[in-house]
Amino acid sequence: MIANRIHGAESDMAATFAAVGRVLRALLCLAVVAILVVALRFGLYDYFHGGGRSLFAIVDAIRQ
Repeated sequence: MIANRIHGAESDMAATFAAVGRVLRALLCLAVVAILVVALRFGLYDYFHGGGRSLFAIVDAIRQ
């Protein structure tokens, strides 16, 4: 009888951890998408309105 109760508690905990993991993974993906959107928006704005100076600086820094 005791073994059944322990096993049930472990499976409930595993299901809870799985649900938390799915939520955290979804939030992480949304955060990455938001960062990419902001970075691309800044890059495009700078390219068309700022002469692309910061984009050229980033490319030069990567090449070095």
